[in-house]
Amino acid sequence: MQTEMTERDKRLIVALSIFVIVVAIAYWGIRPALKDIKAINKDIEEQQEIEKINEKKLSMLTLYQAMQEEYLTEVDTKTEQFYPMMNSDEIDKLFTLEVLKRGFSSYDLAIAIDNMPVDMEPYMYSELAAAIETGESTDTYENVSEESLLPGVDKKEDESEDESEDENEDKDSGESEDASELLPENVNTDIYSATVTMRLGGDKKALENYIDDLYKTDKKLLVNSYAWSEDVTIDAADAERALYVEEDGGVNVNVETVLDISVTIYMYKE
Repeated sequence: MQTEMTERDKRLIVALSIFVIVVAIAYWGIRPALKDIKAINKDIEEQQEIEKINEKKLSMLTLYQAMQEEYLTEVDTKTEQFYPMMNSDEIDKLFTLEVLKRGFSSYDLAIAIDNMPVDMEPYMYSELAAAIETGESTDTYENVSEESLLPGVDKKEDESEDESEDENEDKDSGESEDASELLPENVNTDIYSATVTMRLGGDKKALENYIDDLYKTDKKLLVNSYAWSEDVTIDAADAERALYVEEDGGVNVNVETVLDISVTIYMYKE
């Protein structure tokens, strides 16, 4: 039995074929292209966001440069207060040249260099010392200057009194600052010390001026102790004459003021 396709059936088959072709083109051609376009648009958005961030960074570059210069200046200012890292020969040369320059007699000079970084303690009137004394937490360390940690740093009396008053006010009001906000993460890894002990002879006034200059130096130096004595010597010719020649006459006795002094210098290791 044969069936003939009507004109209507032919039109339906053509329409169905066109639909299948369109769907196939859309699925295997247009759909991947849309996915690619969507991925490209996402990349474009990400790049635009990165560009905005970079533009913001560029706009802040001048500020960052100024902050860097300020930081480097502060670092230089801090490190200039310390002696450079020196060995015993260099320390010997430093003090010997100064002694000879002042015309002193050098009887003895001993140098002891600590090979470990300085174990610094906070200044007795600092906020850090008050926090430690009250037993507050000291697990983390931030924002403490070398001046408040380095032993022997001179503080003016009025500054000490002001700090003491501030601490008393904090205690009265119950608002004491946590020590964890005061200590730096690394208390000290770059500061070393050397103790220099000298026995010098000379004019007492000149020796006193030398002590004053040590106290006034811009470098980190601590005068540990000093003591006065006298060195009495007799002229050799006079001594021989007094022993073997029976005659009246004086003996020349030389009396020289002697200073025994011990200082500690603090050195910065770059």
